[in-house]
Amino acid sequence: MDKYKTAKSLNDIGLFVNCSERFDCLMSVSNKTTDSILIQLDKKLKSEIEQNCAKLKPIIETVMFCGRQGLPLRGHRDSGPIDYDNPPVENDDEVLNDFAKDSRKIRLL
Repeated sequence: MDKYKTAKSLNDIGLFVNCSERFDCLMSVSNKTTDSILIQLDKKLKSEIEQNCAKLKPIIETVMFCGRQGLPLRGHRDSGPIDYDNPPVENDDEVLNDFAKDSRKIRLL
């Protein structure tokens, strides 16, 4: 009972005022339900983060697709200068091209 009285007296003098509110704010930032203060203040940073995430998603999806299909990310003859006029066509390139045609996000990059 003495601990309760001590806690109540500390609360009465204002030591723990807004403590639960501050804890809730801290937990919301920690759980990613609220943006951090830096991001809230800098709207450009927030939009840049969203744009970067949007650009990375199709790249990650393509890498995961190649991994699931057992396709290499590079070909056997993938060295030296790149000849854009005469690209070498390998067996796995056709599968990846079909995937890229179906994925609208990849074409937007």
